[in-house]
Amino acid sequence: MVKATILTRDGEIARHYGDDARITFVLMSPDPDTQKLVFTTCDGQSLRPEQVALDADAYLRPTQENDTAHQDIVALWEEMFGLALPPCLPQADMPDIAALRDRVLDVVLEQNAAASRVSARHMRELGLLRQQHDLIQASFRGLEHFVYGLNVQHRTPGPIIAPTRGQPVVTLQNGMQVQQRVASASPGLCDLALWFDPEGAAPKGMVSVTLTGLDSDQVLAVWDLQAAQLSTGWNRFSLERALGPDPVSLQITVHWVGGGVLTLACATDHPDPRFRPKIGDDARPAVLAQRVWSWVPGVAAPLLTGAHLPNGYAGKGQLRHVGREWLEQALDMRSLRADIPFIQGTDALLVHVLEQDIAAAIVPDLVFPGAVEISAGICTYHKDGPEVEYAMLALPKSERPTAPGILPQALHTRLTADAAETLNWVRVAPDTASQCRLYLDPSEQRQDLYLLTRLADKDGTNAFGWSGFSDLKLRFGAQA
Repeated sequence: MVKATILTRDGEIARHYGDDARITFVLMSPDPDTQKLVFTTCDGQSLRPEQVALDADAYLRPTQENDTAHQDIVALWEEMFGLALPPCLPQADMPDIAALRDRVLDVVLEQNAAASRVSARHMRELGLLRQQHDLIQASFRGLEHFVYGLNVQHRTPGPIIAPTRGQPVVTLQNGMQVQQRVASASPGLCDLALWFDPEGAAPKGMVSVTLTGLDSDQVLAVWDLQAAQLSTGWNRFSLERALGPDPVSLQITVHWVGGGVLTLACATDHPDPRFRPKIGDDARPAVLAQRVWSWVPGVAAPLLTGAHLPNGYAGKGQLRHVGREWLEQALDMRSLRADIPFIQGTDALLVHVLEQDIAAAIVPDLVFPGAVEISAGICTYHKDGPEVEYAMLALPKSERPTAPGILPQALHTRLTADAAETLNWVRVAPDTASQCRLYLDPSEQRQDLYLLTRLADKDGTNAFGWSGFSDLKLRFGAQA
């Protein structure tokens, strides 16, 4: 049954037509003081104007209402609601309730049909808008992949507040937490690092690191880790996506639950009380040691090896990029010193090929538990260089040489001609970019990565043998 709400200015009209369950009359009249319309029921009960504007289907114009009075009503309605007055039904055309009911039915059906047409048009426009949105999202993802393909993987380093010798440290016992303002602008922030010393903490104790926007009190990221996952020194915490372009004040909170004590290093004293770390109500003068990196605001930065990911990260088969700082720690197997240079103008680590021998760089502890594949870009960076063979090998720390120039036994075994497990050497012509890969059985322990080169022609010369490894990536299994 169709029901309708009819506006009118004359209560006598409503009484003239009598009661009808399908028609509700609403009386309206201008208020001379406020110059607005007032709405009531036939019983004199006040009605909310907004609800009347939603429910009204038609205006029943009294016979005695002249054009001037009618225009005044139309103007007041439009001023109050910003809408046109509902369709006008002259009283003279409808002598009884049956005629009124038939006319109102026509009006309501016409309005419903018009509303259906508008709704259908809006749904079509919404569908087109959704298609455009999906295309934009796909283009944006393609742009991200394009940027990654250019190997533009360097974050922009922000402020480095390094630990200061002699400063008191922050020690957290079970249930304690420390809060510290982040000393960096927020736009594009993608990584932050804190200096931990977990030696005195119970290995199975839990540390929770929370990044919060102080302006909105919004939790931006949470990292929950066991103390055993922390290393002594800088521990890096990566965001799934760099923060957006709108600046916001950031605060980091570290909460410890477990036995023993968790220690964080401090830097210099800060004159501004807002930037001093707080343990409960106790403010310490020296700020926590911290450093930050930034990326393109709002864009997912390439994941880094060794960085902790926030809770709820949805990535599967995660691909982690090996930052330059890892390669800077590489040991020359001939000297066991971390003095291997990079090839000038590149990010390639120079593992200069040797004559009559294997050249090797050892990247300590690079291969994390759960890694299933390692890839690296390889190239001999001179057109007159020799053909060089490249390979990689992951070995436990226990195999690391203790004296310069000594090959690990596992590596020596793989170099023999009849070994059951041999190395996958990739031969590369000079000044030609290529890749080598190493597939791994999942391990529960961190391992060293050996970057190896040798001459393809064992009797050849190593002149211009500027053989380098770059763009290293670790891929983890779906459960990593």
